[in-house]
Amino acid sequence: MRATPFCARTFAPALLRAVIVLLAVWPAGRGAAQSTADDATRATARQLGEQGIEAYWAEDYATADDKLDKAYRLFAVPTLGLWSARAHVRLGHLVEAAERYRDAARAAGAVGDSAAQKEAQRTATQELSALLPRIPSLTIQLEDAAPADVSITIDGVAMSSAMIGVGRPTNPGPHQLEAVRGSEHHTLDVLLVEKEQAERSFRFRKLETVQASAIQRPLPIEPIGPVATPPLLVTPNEPVRAEPPAELATRNVARPLAVAALSLGGAGLLTSVVTALTAKSKLSGPCKDKMCESESAEETYSSLRTASAVSFYLGAAFAVGGVVTWFVAPKRKQNDARVDLTVGPRGVMLHRSF
Repeated sequence: MRATPFCARTFAPALLRAVIVLLAVWPAGRGAAQSTADDATRATARQLGEQGIEAYWAEDYATADDKLDKAYRLFAVPTLGLWSARAHVRLGHLVEAAERYRDAARAAGAVGDSAAQKEAQRTATQELSALLPRIPSLTIQLEDAAPADVSITIDGVAMSSAMIGVGRPTNPGPHQLEAVRGSEHHTLDVLLVEKEQAERSFRFRKLETVQASAIQRPLPIEPIGPVATPPLLVTPNEPVRAEPPAELATRNVARPLAVAALSLGGAGLLTSVVTALTAKSKLSGPCKDKMCESESAEETYSSLRTASAVSFYLGAAFAVGGVVTWFVAPKRKQNDARVDLTVGPRGVMLHRSF
């Protein structure tokens, strides 16, 4: 047989009677707790206190914690606070137990002259002093991140950023830590034991790295207003040539004139040669080595010579004018059109290339 249940059976009735006597004889109108508690509230608190103490000595600490916590919230007296703190300790809720011990010890102004309540206060102070060294401490550190930029939760409960870097009293046992900054999310599991002074760190990416990656991937810039369609569509591989209108007009007129003049000059020279050969044949015919016997033959010879001379001078003039016009005209660029003159047996041919 275990000693604890035996002691419970021995001393539990006395403890229950102390609580019952306390709640029964507590004077109305003395203290803040009594000013708002009516008979029904005190009766309910007394009943819950009895059930909670019985569950405690039966080692049903979960039930004892629930009953005693409700009783203390209904009627906050040192005796109920003391037993509620003890139930928290049994469940491993050391942080909550320390706070309940403090509440019970500070209730000096609401206990009146009851010796049981004063004894409960002294006991709460002693047990609090023994409990505090057992409470673990957890310190959370951040690397490459400002506390104001990070959200931290412990077991799903948000932790103030002011507690970062400060030892936080934490119950022993397993805990899950989460730290979030923007799109970065970190999770860390920690197991604390009594009296441990633990420290855990979260490392974030440096802001310079995040900003550099954002610069390398710039967002597309949308046009503010409608974009006018250009009047001339140019293929990607087609060169665009911009020339002054006056130079373009001069070149377009001068080059054809030069080609026409050269053509006429060539035709005139060709006519002169043919006419001269014809006149020579006439000279070697009826008028060779003597006076022309026929007047018509002489007239034909004279006419051919005159025509040959005129054709020669006209052809030479046109040829010289065409050559001068060709060289005086503005030079064409690499991709301009080109006109070539070809004189052959079949005539004069013009070739234009682009």
